[in-house]
Amino acid sequence: MRFKRNWIFTALVIVLALVVAACGGKKSDNTTASNNTASNNQVASNTSSSTSTGSTSTGSGAASGEGQTIVISMEMMAYSPKEVVIPPGTTVRWVNNEPSGLTMPHDVVQGTVDELQDFLNGNHQPLFQSPVLNPGDYWEYTFTEEGEYIYGCTQLMHFLAGMTGKITVRAGAEVPQELVL
Repeated sequence: MRFKRNWIFTALVIVLALVVAACGGKKSDNTTASNNTASNNQVASNTSSSTSTGSTSTGSGAASGEGQTIVISMEMMAYSPKEVVIPPGTTVRWVNNEPSGLTMPHDVVQGTVDELQDFLNGNHQPLFQSPVLNPGDYWEYTFTEEGEYIYGCTQLMHFLAGMTGKITVRAGAEVPQELVL
């Protein structure tokens, strides 16, 4: 019995060490998407939605999102704001704003928690998927179709720790001015 407890403790220490090693340390010189400005202008379609908690940003401002870009921050294993309502034609820029000295990559992958687990197993084709974003990197996607778009971070399975978000695209919605780039 004592051997089993020691083995479990050793396994937990190894897993913890791997997580700390993946999240900390120096920033690598070969980033995969350093200041990635490539936009993905594919037509977005409605996806399944799930209930999520957190702040929703609806703002007040222009009803047309055409040509407008808003920013969603990725920091401390969270998207901020977690939920946002925008009109069609709005571009969303996700920015990895992790503090300097903390190397924590993130990404943006469309899907519910179950779909993101399937994605990691090769069984979900997301509507949109960013490359790995290191601190300071960003990625953009333009939403053209109305619907609810659930997404999360698949890096080290952050979505299981609550790193998920929702974008609702609705005709007549106002672009949240506090998020405009």
